[in-house]
Amino acid sequence: MYFCTPDGTAYRDDGTVTNFKNEEFFKAIIEDGNYEYVSNPKVDEVIKEPIFYVAHVVIVNTKKLGVFAGVYPLSGIQKIISDIQLGETGNAWLLAGDGTVIMYPENGYAMKKNFLTGLGSDEADLKEIAQNMVNRKIGSGWIKNAKEKRKEFVTYTPVHNTPWSLGFNIAEEQIYSSGHSIRKIMMISFAIIAFALISITGTLLFRLLSPLKRVERAINDIASGNANLTKRIKISANNEIGAIVLGFNNFTAKLQSIVSELKKIAGNSR
Repeated sequence: MYFCTPDGTAYRDDGTVTNFKNEEFFKAIIEDGNYEYVSNPKVDEVIKEPIFYVAHVVIVNTKKLGVFAGVYPLSGIQKIISDIQLGETGNAWLLAGDGTVIMYPENGYAMKKNFLTGLGSDEADLKEIAQNMVNRKIGSGWIKNAKEKRKEFVTYTPVHNTPWSLGFNIAEEQIYSSGHSIRKIMMISFAIIAFALISITGTLLFRLLSPLKRVERAINDIASGNANLTKRIKISANNEIGAIVLGFNNFTAKLQSIVSELKKIAGNSR
């Protein structure tokens, strides 16, 4: 987990500090104004495995405080997509916003093939569809599968809150026997992906924003005159949010001291 300040400084939950100013998700939220964002996948330099970021803006009192970001392995999404099948020839696939294949029925394509730059002239139909997907269009078309020596129908749509696009291929001969199932399988796949992304984002926000919620409640108690100034908020994060909570605890302690001193002065003046 990371918390990124508006200048790009990123504080990890293990205490390490790095800079995410040039990361795709950071620019999407800080510069482009997105509320939440799922990045294109990339191969992590340390673990050498594909990962992606789920990011959410942090706003306190209408001020953009920074960005929360979680890092997740791509293998989970790839497994979900690979499990979406219809009959013998129907398969789902996923394309990143730059044309990189996230998951495809053809072995060896995932994170190694780019449908915008890596297809030959004999695959112009698939390249055209990939371009439409990268441009976040909804549509369908036909391609020639040279390996299987058959025509395939492709339908595609962008994945909400991500630069990704989801496609589904099915052989021409199967369409006439299972055409009505395509819409159903697409709806199911969209629901699965949406649920996975919402669950990830929701868990991340609940875990990381809860200290700010406690600070907000404490401020409201002070404003209403019902605050217990002896209480302190427990600090569990060594990052910017932890610093905010620490600062509020120091403020409360100072306020408690001032109130105690005023009571003493009032008592001595009687």
